Amino acid sequence: MNQANWTYLAQLARALQMEGVEGHRSGEFLAEIDSHLAETGVDPVEEFGTPYELAAELAVRPGARRPGWVPPLWLMWLLSMAAAMIAVVAIDAVMLGWEDGRIPIRARSLVWIAVMMASSLSFGYFATRRLDGRSWRPLNGGGAALVSLGIAVVVTTASQMVGDRVIATVPAVAFWVTAAIALPLLIVVTARRNNPIRFPDHAAHLRRLRRGIFAGRPPSGG
Repeated sequence: MNQANWTYLAQLARALQMEGVEGHRSGEFLAEIDSHLAETGVDPVEEFGTPYELAAELAVRPGARRPGWVPPLWLMWLLSMAAAMIAVVAIDAVMLGWEDGRIPIRARSLVWIAVMMASSLSFGYFATRRLDGRSWRPLNGGGAALVSLGIAVVVTTASQMVGDRVIATVPAVAFWVTAAIALPLLIVVTARRNNPIRFPDHAAHLRRLRRGIFAGRPPSGG
């Protein structure tokens, strides 16, 4: 398989998940597209349109979408960011303590929060909005490690520079109540969004597409 087809399939896998297509149906669709591309040698974007367009077309087929409520991505993103912010502030508070019933929000916590939000928005842009079949290639394990290392170096350096200065405080009771609501809600939403792609046996070479943007290089066979 060539890189262009692999890139298209990786983006299509992401688009199908965004459309709420059931896991085994996504696997069947991807296997069909892969087989067609291998047999004809056509350009996938010229043949099917962008992954967004193809996923939207496939999603309306009978039995394609998952039954029941599928939480929108924006809700999962908001809850994930809220949980991350709560976790950063909570860890800081547990390590350094709090006084007078108020949780301090320190400068270094804001740095961690800002970097996480920027990273999440950047990842979301490439993994959800640039699904044109050509803009980005799936990263391999080394690429993912380099990205993670770069983010860790930036945030660690910046947090050390700003120090422990308290920027604001919030009532401890309200903070912990919010945490007790947001974290279980995130678990529920994540469970409903969880929809791993299941490939038919003859398409086992496509299984790395489950990793989405981290699917790596195309398989040599299949």
